[in-house]
Amino acid sequence: MSYTPDFHPEPPRPTGIFQWFYVYINSLLEFFIGYYYPGQIQRLLEKSTNRALELEESLLWRPKQIDCEKLSEKEILKELKGEVRQEDGPWLLKMICSIKKFQRLRHEIEMKRATRVTRELHRDHLEHLYELIKEEKINVGLDKEEDKLEDSKEKPDWVSIGFQGSDPITDFRGGGLLSLSQLIYFCENYQEKAKNLNLRASHPTKGYGLAITGINLTVLLTKALQAGALKKYFYNTTICEEQFNIVFSECILYFDFLWKREDPEDIMQFSFIFDIFRADFEKAVKNGDIPSIPSSTSPS
Repeated sequence: MSYTPDFHPEPPRPTGIFQWFYVYINSLLEFFIGYYYPGQIQRLLEKSTNRALELEESLLWRPKQIDCEKLSEKEILKELKGEVRQEDGPWLLKMICSIKKFQRLRHEIEMKRATRVTRELHRDHLEHLYELIKEEKINVGLDKEEDKLEDSKEKPDWVSIGFQGSDPITDFRGGGLLSLSQLIYFCENYQEKAKNLNLRASHPTKGYGLAITGINLTVLLTKALQAGALKKYFYNTTICEEQFNIVFSECILYFDFLWKREDPEDIMQFSFIFDIFRADFEKAVKNGDIPSIPSSTSPS
């Protein structure tokens, strides 16, 4: 599995004497300018798009911080009383609700990622994933030696769908139940593309392994979510687990696009191509987007 470094927290918090000096100087300027112009929060509300990330940052970069992580929607509104016009209250509440929804999503995703995949509890998930990709029914046992194809004594070929060995359980340590669920989501909702990808990903010399790549992407996306790197994207779309699964699916498609473009000789180039993916991912999310295959390219 490729090592995935942490992302820088978003929004950044003031640290060090110089940044706090800036906070106080900026606060004084806002105080005097406020006699003639709307305050910073009011100016954000006058823009046409959801500026929840800028709102969250501005509440941290003030002498008396308003930490949205620790306060409820009502408590945040109470702290901002008098800083916005009454008619703009609903728009302010909408941005605050976006911030709190993202926090709840982040917690739910991390709980699922931290849930260990076991044969006792998740054998039906494993059977479903295998059938989606290979179109073969299997029975998953309590031990890898008990795994077999339905109505046969042959064992399922877990490596053929991208796991690293004969026991898929060991590969889920980093991504937990979340990575298994996201692989299933991708294979259910992008069925033909998933099958085509697996043909390429399972090539004996030039493949990258669909399942293990998906697990790597789950880990990367979870770290991005926890750090807040995906806030700009989610604040302007639906904040829910399904949307996070869509992000995962689009990232798998984009990684496959990069693999085809780079045309590596073997799996030893995996880290190199994964680094390209991460660089493209970071560039996209800074603009509130996710990596996507160029429209001039027809995905197979």
